[in-house]
Order: sequence, then structure tokens, then C-alpha cells
Amino acid sequence: MSRRATIYFDPAVHRTLKLRAASADRTVSDIVNEAVRRELGQHAPRPSDGLVEAYKKDLDRSLIRENLRRTPEERVRNLAKLQCFAGELERAGRRLRDDR
Repeated sequence: MSRRATIYFDPAVHRTLKLRAASADRTVSDIVNEAVRRELGQHAPRPSDGLVEAYKKDLDRSLIRENLRRTPEERVRNLAKLQCFAGELERAGRRLRDDR
């Protein structure tokens, strides 16, 4: 289980860390954890779930990043629109079944 910690970086180090994470398509936490493990001599990789890794390779992370740039209010509005659309699809499916 992960633990949360607050770390204060020098601004230049933080900038470099964020750029490296973005260019490697990884999180800042992943890079910091890897560096700390390396420094502590724990070179063994974390055990990973094969199913998670299989899904990660085809995951479009740009959509996740785009959504995270939105405010919570925008996310809630988008979720409400999606729920309305799902309801419309459900009703359309029922109408098609009923027409048969």
C-alpha cells in the first residue's frame, strides 16, 4: 500500500522531474519511487499485475490528462452529459426491441 508524503523540491529539480515524467509517460511519483529505491539499494522491481500491464499498453493517457486539466465542476457537468447520453441509448435500444 502506498503512503503519501510531502516533499519540497528545488524549483529547477521539480521542473526537470515533471518534464522527465511527461516525456517517459510516467508519473512523478513513479520516478521518485524508483530513484529512492535505487538510492536505498532496493533494485528489485515492484511486482505488477499482468492484467493491469496488458490494459496500460493500450490506454490513451492523453484523455486522462485532458480530463485532469478540467475543474471538478467541469468534470461533474461532463459526467452528467454522459449519463444523459447513456439514458438516451438505453431508451433507443428499448424502442428498437419493442418495434420488433
